[in-house]
Amino acid sequence: MQDLQNKKLNDFFVSSFNNLLILEEAYLRKHCAADLSVREVHVLAAVDKLSGEQKNTMANIAKFLCVSPGSLTTAVNTLVTKGYLERSYTPRDRRVVFIHLSATGEEACAKHMEYHKQLINAAAEKMTDKEVEILTSALEKVCEFTVTKAERAE
Repeated sequence: MQDLQNKKLNDFFVSSFNNLLILEEAYLRKHCAADLSVREVHVLAAVDKLSGEQKNTMANIAKFLCVSPGSLTTAVNTLVTKGYLERSYTPRDRRVVFIHLSATGEEACAKHMEYHKQLINAAAEKMTDKEVEILTSALEKVCEFTVTKAERAE
């Protein structure tokens, strides 16, 4: 890769990451709940995804988010207090804690997903089908790379 390409890619990743966070925070304040941070909404999204797979335990959620169990416990405690999450325990082993979205959590999660749909549609409408296909393929490779690196960093 040439130095100019390297610089352009670096600028793209840094700028896009920062701007996506700014856009997401603004959307959350306006359309979801002013008391939720982007990180907290991502915890809700992880719970939602893993609940559908019956894998919504603290251990699985922490692994999915690449955070320590202690960090997740702090986030979950906050979200339970705010009314977005609920805990349940298995009768056989009370050490296993399942996390569920409350009705308020489901609503916030649905609004967050709507943000992502709007974002993707707005970006894609400026591209041809072929450009979307190329971008999707390239981003899948970036995602594979980052997932592998994140797993090794744990």
